[in-house]
Amino acid sequence: MKPAIVILPLIFLLISCGTFENSKEHTLQDVLAKIDEENTLLVRLDKCPADYYQSTRKISHEYFENADRCLKSPDRCLKKCLAKSADHCQDLGLALQQQKNIAEHYADQLFAASCAMGNPSGCTNRTSRMSLATPDRKENAQCIMRSYNTSCQADDPWGCTMYGAEIHRQGTGQQKEMDAAFNKACDLDVDFEACTHAKTLRSFISSQ
Repeated sequence: MKPAIVILPLIFLLISCGTFENSKEHTLQDVLAKIDEENTLLVRLDKCPADYYQSTRKISHEYFENADRCLKSPDRCLKKCLAKSADHCQDLGLALQQQKNIAEHYADQLFAASCAMGNPSGCTNRTSRMSLATPDRKENAQCIMRSYNTSCQADDPWGCTMYGAEIHRQGTGQQKEMDAAFNKACDLDVDFEACTHAKTLRSFISSQ
């Protein structure tokens, strides 16, 4: 039976929105200008996240709760990011993508840099944005599947949820692997949003 299309709220849309606080407009513009001139952040956006992820460590989901630190101090977050703090690159990407009138490639670069520095959730977010940018995703389908699998294997809960969802979306018939991905999202943290979403998806898929 042909699988139903699941409309997924992307990870970055699940993060509560905010605005930059205690930061003058010129400070934010300085941050964007600095991103433009920093070669260390120029991970090629046409590359697949699974291919440049550096498996240097495993992380918990806790940094998701710290994105507001970059809403308050984007300049400080960029400084930490440039000092190879993968979490600060991730948080600054989350902060920037919430803002209107900021080109999307800034968040893309920061998520890609976070991924390349060893943060698997940076890979998950970069992959989500790839799938948003190319809705048909035919040329990116294999990369998207591999990248979600990579971040799931590295213990990113959202990576597992999205990997299970992508297996269903692509209709590959990997039922056991899809179930394992959803289960792992909850094994990593049963109270985290990724687990809640995995349960919702599983219920939806089962009802088809």
